[in-house]
Amino acid sequence: MKQTVILPAHRFPEGVSPLVAVVERWEKTLGQAVMAGDALATLRAGTESFAVVSPAFGVLTKKCALPGEAIEAGEPLAILGGVSAPLAETVSEPFAAPPVYVPDGAEMVHRLSPAESAVAAHHARSRRETPHGFCITVADVSEALRLIERTERGETVSGASETLTLLPFVLCAVARSLTRFPAVNAERIGTDEIRRKQYVHIGVETRFEGDLIVPVVRDSDRKSVLGAAREWARLEQKIATGTLERADVSGATFTVSHAPNVLWRSPVLHTPLAGHLCFGKTLEKRIYLGFAFDERVAPEGVAEAFLADVADGLGASGFLFA
Repeated sequence: MKQTVILPAHRFPEGVSPLVAVVERWEKTLGQAVMAGDALATLRAGTESFAVVSPAFGVLTKKCALPGEAIEAGEPLAILGGVSAPLAETVSEPFAAPPVYVPDGAEMVHRLSPAESAVAAHHARSRRETPHGFCITVADVSEALRLIERTERGETVSGASETLTLLPFVLCAVARSLTRFPAVNAERIGTDEIRRKQYVHIGVETRFEGDLIVPVVRDSDRKSVLGAAREWARLEQKIATGTLERADVSGATFTVSHAPNVLWRSPVLHTPLAGHLCFGKTLEKRIYLGFAFDERVAPEGVAEAFLADVADGLGASGFLFA
C-alpha cells in the first residue's frame, strides 16, 4: 500500500507566513527503506531549517520536490511504498493546514474596535453554546402599510401627528403571540429548568455607531401599535443623545430585529433568551420573518406555530391599531 507524505503545517517555525518552504536536501534516497520517525528531507522556511519525518515504515518511492524547489504546507512531499496501513493523522493533514494567503494587490488592515470585537465574540459564543433552530415564513403586511399611509396623510387615532413604521406592528404581533405561546417567551436555567415569563418585554436589536444595543420596549403586550411606536421613538431619542439608562436595556424576554436591506437573515440568540425574530425588507407588501429559537427550550412544533401566529397577526393589523 502507498502513502502520501504531506508537508505538515505544524512543522513550520513559529511566525512564518506564508507557509512555504524550500527543499534544502533529501536525507533518504529513492528505493531506500525508512523507519517511522526517520528524517526524509530537510527544508528551509525563512531563516530556519526543519526536518520532515516519515510517518510510517516503508520505502521511499517518489520525491515530489527536488532540492531548491518551493513547496506549500499541505502539498505532497514524498510517497512511501510498502506501507501496511496509512496513519489517519497523515491522511487528515491537508485539511488541518491553514490556507496559504498571498497578497495580490493593494490592501488596508482594519483593526476591530472594542465594540466590534465584543459583538463578534457574542455571536460566536451564542452559536457555539446554544443550539439554534431556525424557521422562516412570509407575512402579508398590506393592512399595516395602509395604516402607515394613513398616518403619513395625518389621519391618526389621536388626532395628533404620528409617524409609523412596520416595527411597532411587528412588536405588537410578536407580543400577542408570546402570550399565546409562553414556551417561546422563556429562558433556560441551568441544565434542567426553564423559566417561562408571564410578562412581555421585547428587546429591539439596534446598531448605532458600531455598537450593538438592545433597548427594551417593556410590557409590549399591553401596548397598541401607536403606544409601541411612541415608546420606540422615546428610546431612539435616548440612543441618539447617549442617555440610555440601565433600565432601558435590561429585562428583555424576547428579541426582535430588522434587516431592511435583505429579505431575511438568520438571527443570533441573545442567550439566555429563547427567541429572536428578524424581519426583512418589504417586497410586494410582504415581509419575510426569520425566527431563531433555543431548541432546548422551545420544541420545534411550538416554534413553527408561534411564527405562523405572528404572521397571522400582522395580516390582521387593524385590531392592533386601537
